[in-house]
Amino acid sequence: MAESLTAELVHATRSLEELLPLQETLESTMTKISEVSVRLIKGCDLASVSLVENGQVETPGASDEVAIDLDREQYRADSGPSLEAIKQANKMIIDDMEIDTRWPEFSRAAVIKGVSSTLSIPIKSDGVTSGLNLYGRSKHAFRDTPNELTDLLAGRVSI
Repeated sequence: MAESLTAELVHATRSLEELLPLQETLESTMTKISEVSVRLIKGCDLASVSLVENGQVETPGASDEVAIDLDREQYRADSGPSLEAIKQANKMIIDDMEIDTRWPEFSRAAVIKGVSSTLSIPIKSDGVTSGLNLYGRSKHAFRDTPNELTDLLAGRVSI
């Protein structure tokens, strides 16, 4: 298991090292990080980055339009795992949207879009707060996701 995780982390590090020098804008960088997250994290079908600046929340990059729609649903309701992860500076996970009761509006929207689970990872850098949002179409998609891998991705977002 440790060997497998080490190989995953080496592959992830190489993927992330390649993307930043190639990107020119915040949007293209955050989109690429979202796409790399989908490729690297087992169970992750969609990903996005939420950015809070001057009290406003936006999604500067995502792997898919559905991820953007789910982020916007949270911003509209001012409630959801991504926003809570940012506010609490703590990872938020929903294993099963159909039974989670913390954010009912978001969960309903996610189920309609075919998303069953999510993992939201907070990121703080220079007073700008953001979050990496991972969405899975299967229940319990992130149950075995290594913290080391999500921490590596979150670290790249903070740069």
